Amino acid sequence: MNQSVKLDQNDDLLCTLNESLKEHNVPGLSIGIIDPACMSDNRIGDEKIPSCVYTVSAGHSKKADTGDEKNVCMNEDTWMQHASLSKTIAAAFSIEYFSKLDIPLTTPVNELFDKLGSEGNCSGYRLKSGTDLPTEWAEKVTLAMLINHTALGMHYVYGIPPSREGGMPAVLDLLTGVYHDDYGYADMPVDREPGTQFKYSGGGFLVLQHLLELREKKPIEVILRPFLDACGMPASTFSFDQVALGGNAHKCASGYLEDGSMVQDSRLMFPPLAAGGHGTAVAMATFLFHLGTAYKLPAGEKSGAISHATAVLMIDTGRPGDNPSAIQQQCFEFMRSNMGLGVFVLSAGPNTFLLHQAANDGFRGLYLVCVDGPDALQGPRGAVILSNGNNNAMFLNCAVAKAVLKTMKFQGMDWSLVDGKDFSSKGIAQEQIVNLGLRELVLAAFQ
Repeated sequence: MNQSVKLDQNDDLLCTLNESLKEHNVPGLSIGIIDPACMSDNRIGDEKIPSCVYTVSAGHSKKADTGDEKNVCMNEDTWMQHASLSKTIAAAFSIEYFSKLDIPLTTPVNELFDKLGSEGNCSGYRLKSGTDLPTEWAEKVTLAMLINHTALGMHYVYGIPPSREGGMPAVLDLLTGVYHDDYGYADMPVDREPGTQFKYSGGGFLVLQHLLELREKKPIEVILRPFLDACGMPASTFSFDQVALGGNAHKCASGYLEDGSMVQDSRLMFPPLAAGGHGTAVAMATFLFHLGTAYKLPAGEKSGAISHATAVLMIDTGRPGDNPSAIQQQCFEFMRSNMGLGVFVLSAGPNTFLLHQAANDGFRGLYLVCVDGPDALQGPRGAVILSNGNNNAMFLNCAVAKAVLKTMKFQGMDWSLVDGKDFSSKGIAQEQIVNLGLRELVLAAFQ
């Protein structure tokens, strides 16, 4: 692969980004690009980032006409909500964490809660089966099922205003329905036989957070901080803290709804591992650079804090096969991809891509990163796309994803299948719009 022009110097692409912002009435967007063909010494503040990772940004992070004091341009230091992209980080960390403890991912979750209880570290929480359903279902939920959407419910996790007295509620209270009336968090029973159906679940990541915090007796941001640092996501660029964002709240973009109004408090708080990551687009791109790099390393080696074994487990679990299981067929219907561990995996001709979608109130996002095949011979290539709009930003992100993928000239995509294609969100459940829109407007081109 020859040295190529960085996308932030591509006038045609920059023009497309600005035109798309206007067309879809979204204030701004920030893109983290991973491209080994473009090597330079990049820094965000005092933090060095991989030489193949950089930012392309456009528009505004804050708008003066909606309550913010002034217009603020989007830039490489702008923090955005990463929403469900957080799940990929959570999966990678948890696999590394439990591996070091010699706890297999096939371990039943209730067995781990019971063991903690026997050691005097008990919250009283256990998974329970739904009313009139087999009690043994709850005992079958494993660690892997918390991160592959095959056991629990709660598709969408709800936002909570940062101005709430007391800050972010304890995750145990969210799991047990304490805030059902206030914020929509109902008790979450096991409602299907574990491991038999794909059903997108934020709830599994709440259970994972509670298990980790119970074991470590620390907040989840503190637990993950060494891992995040080692993955190129220092506290100056990324945080799972919800109220003050580790002292970086002033860097965060404001979220906006379709009518242009600002989200309450400019942003909402979310359960960290399910949807609560905040940070720069480059921070997430750097993490994905390490994940993709680790995948291609020899056994026993690692990139950042991610071992080759962890990357293989996350990705190869979802590699497209000739005889997909019923679960993978259900996942394909969901977003034209297969389910790995914390990632979706799909093919584009000879290439293998990692994918995830993201939707919080006033923010939308996605990543598409090629980690295997002829277009990844020099390393992972792709983009993290984050914008501060609502459903209108889903359409923006799809348009931007197409423009970026075309500009990067990936193989295995037939854009005639989606160029000019319409997608109507009418009648679609709110939580499904982001994945179905992406499926129809971008992923349908992947052949």
